[in-house]
Amino acid sequence: MKNLLSVAIELPWVCPQCKQPLLLGGVTESVLCHSCSNVIETPPAFWARTLSDAMGYAIGFTDANIMTMSIMGDWGAHSLRYGKVPVHCEAPCQAPISPAALAESVETGEPVGCAACATLLRVRAAPDWFAQAVHPAIVGIAGERHLADAAGAEDPASVRFHCHSCGAALPLDGQHRKLQCTYCNTELMVPDAVWIRLHPAPTLTRWFILFDADAPPEDDDMIPLRARMRSGRR
Repeated sequence: MKNLLSVAIELPWVCPQCKQPLLLGGVTESVLCHSCSNVIETPPAFWARTLSDAMGYAIGFTDANIMTMSIMGDWGAHSLRYGKVPVHCEAPCQAPISPAALAESVETGEPVGCAACATLLRVRAAPDWFAQAVHPAIVGIAGERHLADAAGAEDPASVRFHCHSCGAALPLDGQHRKLQCTYCNTELMVPDAVWIRLHPAPTLTRWFILFDADAPPEDDDMIPLRARMRSGRR
């Protein structure tokens, strides 16, 4: 079983299209902006540019040493908070998660349960492309929470919305703000107050990158490849 160490990640971002908050709560190659409904690409080069230098520093930190850095590039300006922090429960108890339990969950892909409150934490093996882009010792990801999991979002089916012209009740799907009344054909825009109920402001979340503490040193041949990825070149 692998000897793991963990680095905490907080990655607030701004949508390049609408300039609204867009939080990356885990590893993905694209993210849907719930403000403008555009799909924003986050390819391996994005992650190399955002994380590779920081992760090289972080694995040498002392525990709980949190750093903040600003990043400029083709994906706009964003900030990164990171540090060598033990994985802990997302629930208010904040109890530490056993490294042995995390290592087992990386192997099985099953969530790990908090020993104190039984809250489940998502854990999975890191995608090969992510480890290649960021750091070869990366083996897993824990605590991911994407925008689809935003706390407080209401089910569109439970929100009552009526046509301003004829008063008919209209269904909402949570994806489209522009609607046409199926009874009188009036074109409508879902008001801000209703849209915010469906898409509450995302809350900054912390997730974790898991490293194999016993991994051999990085292959020198990978360093120039990662440098090209950081610059956006292949």
